[in-house]
Amino acid sequence: MNLKSQFATITMSQELFHSSTPLELESGEILTEFDLSYTTYGELNEDGSNVIWVIHALTGDSNAADWWNGLIGEDKFFDPSRHFIVCANLLGSCYGSTSPLSVNPATGNTFYYDFPELTTRDLAASLERLREHLSIEKIHTLIGGSLGGQVGLEWAYLLGKRLSNAVILASTSKSSPWVIGLNEAQRMAIEADQSWGKKRKMRELRDWKLPEPWPC
Repeated sequence: MNLKSQFATITMSQELFHSSTPLELESGEILTEFDLSYTTYGELNEDGSNVIWVIHALTGDSNAADWWNGLIGEDKFFDPSRHFIVCANLLGSCYGSTSPLSVNPATGNTFYYDFPELTTRDLAASLERLREHLSIEKIHTLIGGSLGGQVGLEWAYLLGKRLSNAVILASTSKSSPWVIGLNEAQRMAIEADQSWGKKRKMRELRDWKLPEPWPC
């Protein structure tokens, strides 16, 4: 064990952050309020210099130590006994954060297909709200892969001198024509589903269990 003391313990906490301040999106639409599910490992040190912030890929969730256990965990590169590790479920994902399956406070009904389109800059802006809520003044290392890397690039720009290091993996600041074409094929496959565009009853949704996040 890589603990400073044999009596030390590694803390893990899963929380829900609620923002009641409207979030203006790049599209011009506004989310009047939203939730972000997040997980923390370890504890913030006295000078706040040990923050590691992880941003998951498209299919991930906030439990970074589960799907990135080769990198995060006891005796790993990012060790909760030395680092304060934060990972939030991105806005729009269905693993605890506000998503199309959430209730629209303006109507009292589920968003479904009325959920606004989100950009990587919108996702970064929501993470910035969470950072302020946690009173984190600086981030030692921001790490993200794929979509997480794209969000990381946007957030790194917003953070400025509050960020010391950024690790961007399997990602890019701009999608190539090949990626755009691949994403279009994925959208076409989803829209080929006969249930596409239909609003399910909440009882059916409660009986349906989300699949486990894919490993990155």
